[in-house]
Amino acid sequence: MSASPQVLIAIVVALSVLHMVAPDHWVPVTVASHRMGYSRTRSLALASGIGLAHGASSAVLSVAIAVIGSLVFPAYYVNLFAVVLLLAIALYVTLNAVRESGASKEVESMSLFVSVIPDPALVPFIVVARGFGPAYTYAMLGAFVAAAVVSVSLVVLLAVLGLSAALSKVRPQYVDYLVAATLILVAAFVYVAG
Repeated sequence: MSASPQVLIAIVVALSVLHMVAPDHWVPVTVASHRMGYSRTRSLALASGIGLAHGASSAVLSVAIAVIGSLVFPAYYVNLFAVVLLLAIALYVTLNAVRESGASKEVESMSLFVSVIPDPALVPFIVVARGFGPAYTYAMLGAFVAAAVVSVSLVVLLAVLGLSAALSKVRPQYVDYLVAATLILVAAFVYVAG
């Protein structure tokens, strides 16, 4: 275990921020907010909800995979499962994007739904953090969720202040393709880091 607890939390916060500023989290909120005429406050509430839902569900999923998986399998297989899960979600999102025919409300809802689908990117970090004890693991997970909420909210605020009109012209299929690409990149990270 070469990483110190502070370095591990810093890496997890950076991962959360980088992950949440990816277009698959903030573009659907911004586009939907513009099309539905949401106020800044309502857009920020939606962004915060997406950040909280995605951060918390990703933390829960990652903990479940790490804990249950480590009881049954060596760490390599736990990370491999995380990679396969991320790739399966990316494939699902890509197939849905291919089927989409227009920018309907249903497509907007799907894009928002995809923004909160959990991913197991924290699995390798949880495996390492368990060596520092449960209180540290909980603090790391809390930092991940808090960073997710704050970062996606700030990006949405910036987008609503200046980019929402241009972003409303983005076809939802392209957002879904960005979602799939981001999930594939996270899968590559989990595979390499694992």
